[in-house]
Amino acid sequence: MVTVDYQDRSALVSALKGQDAVLYLVGQASVEDQKGFIDASIEAGVKRFVPSEFGSDVDNENMAKVNIMSDKVEIRKYLREKASKGEIEYTFFQPGPFFDCMYHLFLLLLDTGIDKIRKGKLRRGKKREH
Repeated sequence: MVTVDYQDRSALVSALKGQDAVLYLVGQASVEDQKGFIDASIEAGVKRFVPSEFGSDVDNENMAKVNIMSDKVEIRKYLREKASKGEIEYTFFQPGPFFDCMYHLFLLLLDTGIDKIRKGKLRRGKKREH
């Protein structure tokens, strides 16, 4: 294991030299941090980059519109641009529809009102009046 300051580009490049792939598994990573890691990976000769974006398919235009997905969309675009120039390959993991399901639940909550659910006035998708 090597300890590296992510902001020190030369140290990061040095640590990445000789690696075939980088799995960037930093939760809530900023776009700029990931872009820096992508660029350092390219400079170090890394062949494949896996961004920290496990989850929903942001290639789906409806999912891409969700505000919290904007960073994922931007990183995918950035990696695709780099790959189109032959600088690096990438892999995107979309392990399941968890957020997709939660997104629809969120829309339901907005539509019906969270306080109706808390007060027991909504059951199984049908309104119950007391």
